[in-house]
Amino acid sequence: ARQAMAIDSAGGLLAVCRENKQTPIQLLAILNASEQGIQSLWREAPTLLTELHLVHHSLPCTFLLEALAKQGDALSDEHKAFFLEQSRRFMLCADSVQVQLVPVRFAAVCRAFKDLLVHGMGRPAKEAIRPLQHAIRILQPSDSGAITPIHADLLQVCLLSKFYSVGYDLLYPPHGATNKGLKHNPFVIVDPKKTGLKVTDFLLFCYYGGMVCVGRKALREGLKFFLNGLTVPANQLSSIVVECYKKYILVSLIKDGALPPIPEYISQVVQRTVGGHCACYLDLAKTFASHDLQKLEAFLKKEEVARALEGDTNMGLAHQCLKSLQKRVVQRLTKTYLTLSLQDVGKAAGLEAPQAEQLVREMISEGEITAKISMKERMVLFDESASASSGASGSESGNHGAKGAGSFNDPQHWQQRIDACIHIAGQVQKVDDSLSYNRRFLQNTAIQDASSRFDVS
Repeated sequence: ARQAMAIDSAGGLLAVCRENKQTPIQLLAILNASEQGIQSLWREAPTLLTELHLVHHSLPCTFLLEALAKQGDALSDEHKAFFLEQSRRFMLCADSVQVQLVPVRFAAVCRAFKDLLVHGMGRPAKEAIRPLQHAIRILQPSDSGAITPIHADLLQVCLLSKFYSVGYDLLYPPHGATNKGLKHNPFVIVDPKKTGLKVTDFLLFCYYGGMVCVGRKALREGLKFFLNGLTVPANQLSSIVVECYKKYILVSLIKDGALPPIPEYISQVVQRTVGGHCACYLDLAKTFASHDLQKLEAFLKKEEVARALEGDTNMGLAHQCLKSLQKRVVQRLTKTYLTLSLQDVGKAAGLEAPQAEQLVREMISEGEITAKISMKERMVLFDESASASSGASGSESGNHGAKGAGSFNDPQHWQQRIDACIHIAGQVQKVDDSLSYNRRFLQNTAIQDASSRFDVS
């Protein structure tokens, strides 16, 4: 009781921290009990933080920085500048043992830093990348590869600053530098109490991860992230899930030329309601399926469609759908003709001859068709023997280039895949074991079983 009273003042807080008599757990109990008093000291936080050591006193520093972060727009410009600099330094050097005792508070400080830097102060988003990278390492339990709330923030600033490669390396670390060297499964979800991860954090991780992959032109990986967001168990529809589905529709059309049905294992509430929030996008997919370029162009020019796409900042992806359809029209020509004039190719693809030539050259360079262009005769010569295989292989090579060809004969590649499967199986077993002892889960399962037993519909 005496220690809790001492926290009521700035001097008391400094005294408790400098005593160094408490273990981190004991100090945390005192700070939690005095949270209201610490929050009231936010005006004195700059003075207190300069008196404390960011590493040795990481616990109280987290509380004080969080107190500043909670003030939001009430902070003066001087306080905002101090918070940015102090939180940046803190994210680069905080003690992981202490910070991991308060993961939610630490993540809140990191998010406030990111929001204030990008939206409040209007500074370049790239300035937040390095501090957030360090913050993830600090918050992650050692060698766990755990997803933290900060992952979504780092992916967001990579997206805003167009540093797609940095974000992609977070999702798919190069040279197998992942948890246990598992290139194909670098992430695990540990007990949320250890990382402070919430459902919203994971949904944002899936959304921004998918967007980073799309920016990196890794469309297949992007689809996986959007689908992961869709498949998160839910009892109500989230706006993030809706945005994931919109992106999933557009990227599916760009990558595969068709929208696959929603998987049956998605939550019932999502299956029933998500389509109603994406009517414009489903209509776009239906128009795309007609393979009529003029119809698709006319659809995209509709005022209500353009307004919806621009409001969701998806107009760029929608125009990529148009280009995807143009490419597919050209690919279909290879199955019908051996030679065709550039003018006829352009007519089929809705382009002028110079634009058609540029499109054909691009498709040849990307391996989407096998053909030659005769500049003298202004003709396209399609390779009949390779056209069937190039269309299929071209769509697969868009993300991985030439490296995927040899990997199937590489024993190390297969050993990594086997290790990844074993690792995933171990994670699934751990989740299954934890659920078998989870009272809330067992109660909900019993209720569902009872309701289904008496359901006569």
